[in-house]
Amino acid sequence: MVEKKQRINVAIPVELYSKVTESYGLTEAVIKGLELVITPPKTENNSDMLKLQEIRISELQDQLNVKDNQIEKLTDTLHAQAIHIQTLLNQKAVEAPGTKKWWRFW
Repeated sequence: MVEKKQRINVAIPVELYSKVTESYGLTEAVIKGLELVITPPKTENNSDMLKLQEIRISELQDQLNVKDNQIEKLTDTLHAQAIHIQTLLNQKAVEAPGTKKWWRFW
C-alpha cells in the first residue's frame, strides 16, 4: 500500500539549508525533524527534569519559610507598637483634659 504524502513548502535560513544538505537529503531531514517534534522526550531527560523541579521547589519552599518568619517578626513588632501606643493613649486619658495640675500653680 502506498503511503499518502503531503507536500510542504517552508522557508529556512540559508546556513541551515547548507548544513542539512551536506549531511542528509532535505526530505529525510525534514521528516526526522518533524518526528523529533512529536516524539516525547527520553525518560532520562524526564528524570533529570523532575530532579531539577524538585530542587527548585525545595528552594522556593525555603524562601517561603524565610518570608513567613519575616512576616511573623514584623507582625510581632507591629503588635508591640500598637500595645505601646494604646498604653500611651490610656495614660493621656487618665489625665483628664482641661484639669489643671497642682504644680502649674506655683
